[in-house]
Order: sequence, then C-alpha cells, then structure tokens
Amino acid sequence: MLQARQTEPNGKTVSNDRFLAVLETPYNPPPYHSLKEINQAILDEIEHFFVSYNQMEGKQFKLVAWRGPYRCKQLLRRSIEDKGPLANGAPRSRARINKR
Repeated sequence: MLQARQTEPNGKTVSNDRFLAVLETPYNPPPYHSLKEINQAILDEIEHFFVSYNQMEGKQFKLVAWRGPYRCKQLLRRSIEDKGPLANGAPRSRARINKR
C-alpha cells in the first residue's frame, strides 16, 4: 500500500492511500510476495505515476510511506466497520461505470 496525502486545489489535504496488488493464478505465479522484493526503481516509478496524475488534476500528492499487507488489511477492516462496504467513493465509482 502506498500511504499518501493529497492536497486539493482548494488547499484541503486528505488521506489518499493506494492499494497495490499482484495477479496470482495457477498459470501466473506472482513475481513478488512482499514490498521488500520489489526493486526501488519500480516503487519510485509507481510513486511518480501518482504524483504526475494528481498534478495534472491540479492536486499535490505526497508519499507518506510504503505499507505491507498487515496495514492494508487493518485499513480495509476499519473502513468497512466505520462506513460499510460502499465507503470511500464506491457509489460514485459504480455510478460512473453504469453510465458507460
């Protein structure tokens, strides 16, 4: 998980964590099992993607830390318990998908 803070054009700063996953099937074994196995250059490229993407939207994106699976599970559980399974913009995302 890329733990990040994002500053909106209006100056408001919010948490904007990003979950990363690797496809795993019997035919496609995952190349990585841990963040420690990923080359720093690849992590830097991922960070640069989110910084650049947000910059194009007029936002500032700042990496706080890279977190492993334990922190991801913790954050997902807390989100579901606090706000339910449709927390953090999911209804908006589904509405966007249904329009296509």
